[in-house]
Amino acid sequence: MLYPYNNVWDELCYFSSAQYSKNYLQTKYERFHSIDKKSKAFHNAYPFLYYIEHGKSYFLAARHSQINVKPTLLFYGLVQLIKACILTVDPNYPSTTAILAHGVTSRKIKKIGYSFLEDEVKIQKNGLFTHAAKELFNITNLDGEKFMMLQLLQSIPELSTLLKITKKG
Repeated sequence: MLYPYNNVWDELCYFSSAQYSKNYLQTKYERFHSIDKKSKAFHNAYPFLYYIEHGKSYFLAARHSQINVKPTLLFYGLVQLIKACILTVDPNYPSTTAILAHGVTSRKIKKIGYSFLEDEVKIQKNGLFTHAAKELFNITNLDGEKFMMLQLLQSIPELSTLLKITKKG
């Protein structure tokens, strides 16, 4: 188990309070020495708690859904949680509409003999992925980077061994 708690949502329940979320964001914004940190925290408190609540809703829906829709629900749940994380370090998120795109792309028309594991994902210049990488992890210059799905999926510990066996066979 990667996370030691039985229910990670119990740890995030405090953020369902607008006042707690506002205070939390204000504390985070203190490091920016911004004049309007109180107003930014007040303005972002509800979007912040809604991102967390929406993320939770997607994850809980995935728990009770069919296997073929689970990845989509988990993806969108994670996107919502990433947006909440970004709001803790970027009080102006979203500052442009370009940030609202996913920020990654794959080939629209698949090659003959298409294999999902050999599909490529390309990082775009703008979008949530690039913005999150920069704001949360200080990673820049990802524009145009390409990754194979096999490479990405093998970085998940629970899938690593299975994918090594699958690739050999």
